[in-house]
Amino acid sequence: MGRRTRRFAVAMGLLALALSPGCGGGKADLAFRLPEGASRTLKKSQDLTSITQVMGQNTEEKQRTLTTMTFQVQQVDREGVTTAVVTTDIGKNLLDSMVEMVPKESIQGISEATVTAVIGPKGDVRSVTGMEPVVEQLLVEVRKVLDEQFKQVPPQAVAMMGAQMDKAREGVNTAIRTMAGDEAVRQNLDALLGFYPAEPVAVGDRWRRTYEVMMPVPMQAETEYTLMERGGGLANMEFKTTYTPLAGHGLDLGMMKMEFQLSGSETGTLQVSEDTGWISAVSSTLDLTGVVDMGVMKASIAINGTSYVDGE
Repeated sequence: MGRRTRRFAVAMGLLALALSPGCGGGKADLAFRLPEGASRTLKKSQDLTSITQVMGQNTEEKQRTLTTMTFQVQQVDREGVTTAVVTTDIGKNLLDSMVEMVPKESIQGISEATVTAVIGPKGDVRSVTGMEPVVEQLLVEVRKVLDEQFKQVPPQAVAMMGAQMDKAREGVNTAIRTMAGDEAVRQNLDALLGFYPAEPVAVGDRWRRTYEVMMPVPMQAETEYTLMERGGGLANMEFKTTYTPLAGHGLDLGMMKMEFQLSGSETGTLQVSEDTGWISAVSSTLDLTGVVDMGVMKASIAINGTSYVDGE
């Protein structure tokens, strides 16, 4: 091999190295691209503290939520759209958030949900199906609690409030379906996975996206991501999310309607594999304040806390 040929080969080799995933130079093409047959797990822990003020009285509540999601990739088409079976314990978590209302034995009886999710290459979750069996289990357990509470109402009051009690049951049914149905899970997954930039990015590049979240309350979200560094096959990002109220997504509980007017921010870090786009770790801090309008009264509320996600 001649000297010029060797120099050209070395130059091309260095160029290929510089542009390869995991190297600090060039740009990272981040996308959701788990191969067919892959199995991955995300474990999320969240600690929230809420302080509610009604008529001058403060109530503080602390809540810890642990969520596990396992993804089994069934198919990846030519456009990079992934079909995956996702197993999650979102149903137990929903009842656990109602721990003052629902007995712990009811929580243990809720099955894990197994849903089918269709995920685009940029993490956009296009559809989720399969939550109905778990939603039905949730409705059964919550109906039991409501029936027990209504048994304590004097017969004379039942005769007068029968229609309102039926409306309360319908309202709770709607709320459960809103918080745990296929669309709710799709939105939760989309908020978690939809961070990939539309184009390859270099260290220092920024990009934004706007989306809706339903938990802990309905809000409009706008997140700005910054690629901070690359190395060892991983891309490290920082992000800041600004939350604003989402009109028209209150909860109608029959005898009471709740409209949420909360705003605030969430800041954190995100680490993903450049090869597969799979999340390695997320850490964030949340700070929200605002008002919950319950019609006859309003409550001031502040929510803050931390969350962590570990990918396996």
